[in-house]
Amino acid sequence: MILKYHLKQQSRIMFGLAATFMLIVLVFNLCNMVKEWYVMNSIIALLPVFFSGNIFSSEIENGTDFLIFTSRTPKYKILIQKYISTWVVSEIVLAVIYVSAVIMGFEKSFFGLMALILYSTILSLIALLFSNITGKTLVGYGAALSLWYLEMLLNINWHESHPLLALNINLLEKSVQVWSNILFMIVLILIFMILNLFLISKGEHLRKSLIYKGTSAVIIISLICLFSYNYFFSKMEFWKDNNWKILQGGNINLHYKNLDNKRGEELLRTCNAEAASLENVFHEEVCFRDFYTFNVKQKNSLEKSYMNNAYIMPIKSLKSFNNVDYEGEYWYESIGKILMEPVFRNVKNTKENEILKDAWENYIYSLYISPNIEGKLKENTMIVQPIYLTKEEYEKQMEEDLKNFKENEKEKHGLYSLDTISKVLLYELDKENHENMIKLLKDVQHSEKSVSYDDIENIIKKYYKSNSVDEVLKIYNEVKIYHQKYYNNRGVVEGD
Repeated sequence: MILKYHLKQQSRIMFGLAATFMLIVLVFNLCNMVKEWYVMNSIIALLPVFFSGNIFSSEIENGTDFLIFTSRTPKYKILIQKYISTWVVSEIVLAVIYVSAVIMGFEKSFFGLMALILYSTILSLIALLFSNITGKTLVGYGAALSLWYLEMLLNINWHESHPLLALNINLLEKSVQVWSNILFMIVLILIFMILNLFLISKGEHLRKSLIYKGTSAVIIISLICLFSYNYFFSKMEFWKDNNWKILQGGNINLHYKNLDNKRGEELLRTCNAEAASLENVFHEEVCFRDFYTFNVKQKNSLEKSYMNNAYIMPIKSLKSFNNVDYEGEYWYESIGKILMEPVFRNVKNTKENEILKDAWENYIYSLYISPNIEGKLKENTMIVQPIYLTKEEYEKQMEEDLKNFKENEKEKHGLYSLDTISKVLLYELDKENHENMIKLLKDVQHSEKSVSYDDIENIIKKYYKSNSVDEVLKIYNEVKIYHQKYYNNRGVVEGD
């Protein structure tokens, strides 16, 4: 009866919006729309807020609060009954949605559901506390929404620095079990529930016992959580281990630390798949044998001797295993560039040469690595690869870019023109003679001296004698000269 009565007090508009949103999320999940799930996953934590955060304030606003205050039933009992009933209904809905994500493969375990339930419970209790203090539902909703929004803004770096205050870190990091945070949320739930009961029970017998029993309960549970963490759960926090671990498989030795084993295994599979693709192109082993990765806040934490082949994984990049890019690069492509580093390490370090090198790495990745590893890395649908152009689409794009350079002088005068024409150049060499392109890259790799662009051009002319290649080289040189003349090191136009 308590649940039926309380639900009748809810706005029909809110019911409609909540039902529509939940239906949309379920449809997205059942239609295998994994990208939408990672957005909706955090949003659905707000559902208990709207149904449990207005238990008494809705009565006050509807003018029916006299029924509560004149009732013989203690107010704290009414609060507990209403909160538990609506909380159970809300969490069941959350669980159904989460289970649909597990069925579709978006989630690999039910650990995220535990985090979701705890986080949503805290938000609902905060909403309830502020609405009880002010008697206004919107104030309670606003407090919970503000915390939720702040948690979203603070990003993973802040969360990792302050794990106890980062309530939603477990929603973002599905394979990272932050037990210190989980235990802290359990204590917070108890504290917020006691505060709500203390506020409502004015003049009732419960308030007197809450001061002593409630405080004692918080202390005891906090000590239990602290003891549990120190003697059991701390061993499961992966960043506590600063020792290098090694995974061996295929042609790669993966050295990692401060990274959980599941991430390490996925990273090793990726390295091997990409290395195999490169070896298939070059007909020999061209990649680094050892690959280093670790989870740190500062990029200079790795010894300099390892920097050439270190895939540095900052904390915020952990979630990039789930279809999130970091600093403009997907981790798949970042790995590919590191694996290709031996091929281009002899190229002289100038701005134009860096652009050429990056463009050629992108070309090789897009045409020879990405198509080969597509599907091989998807052990489950949680691991989502970035969407690239198909080989045919990429080649068509190269043809269109070359045509634009030939027909439109303005194409040569853009900030990214040198990057584009660099890809077009390698495409033209590849199209005319693939094996000669490989010989060109091997000559660059095995050069006994630093290779300038003039050296690269001479190697090109050694293997290619056609007018089409000469034409593209001419366009490349025009764009390169313009870039050197009009762009400073910051990429800012200096003149017209």
